[in-house]
Amino acid sequence: MKRKATTYVEGDGEPGVKAIWQGVQRVMDFAAGLENCLLKDGI
Repeated sequence: MKRKATTYVEGDGEPGVKAIWQGVQRVMDFAAGLENCLLKDGI
């Protein structure tokens, strides 16, 4: 399933709550993956 790309276009105004929430979710997913990788390698 493809994700719809969200981009910020100059002059489009402030990013909405949906875009911010999706960004937060992506950061949390990355942090969880990084933590999993570090725990797996025993670092």
